[in-house]
Amino acid sequence: MAFYNFKANYGFGLGFQMLGTQETYLSDYSYVIEKITGKILNLENGSFVASKLITEFGILGIGILILYIYWFIKFLLIYPVKISKSTYFYGIIAGFFIDLFIRGTGYFNTEVFFIFVAIYSLIFLKKSYFLRRNFNANIEYD
Repeated sequence: MAFYNFKANYGFGLGFQMLGTQETYLSDYSYVIEKITGKILNLENGSFVASKLITEFGILGIGILILYIYWFIKFLLIYPVKISKSTYFYGIIAGFFIDLFIRGTGYFNTEVFFIFVAIYSLIFLKKSYFLRRNFNANIEYD
């Protein structure tokens, strides 16, 4: 669905939350599923969030996905796994991969809320670590 809509809209996308409200270009498989079930499935949510992002935001959605994949691989391969406060938040970000590329419901759900909480928490933990390290380094002892 994302590929057909991407081509039909010249890469611009349908617009935020417009999937299923305008003329949506479906694949041949979608029509087969409609014949079997009697309705078109996943017309509004795109089946997974990546499909919805590409369909609604076009090139911008692809850019967001590329940034997420880059960030995801960077933290998987570069940083060693160690048990710390941030491990839980990295787990949430890794779990969002399933929602994004395999099966998801849309933008406004619990997983998206958790991803924002995890990102905010990681930024906060990084800043607090940086402040503690610099504060302790600048203390002058008599």
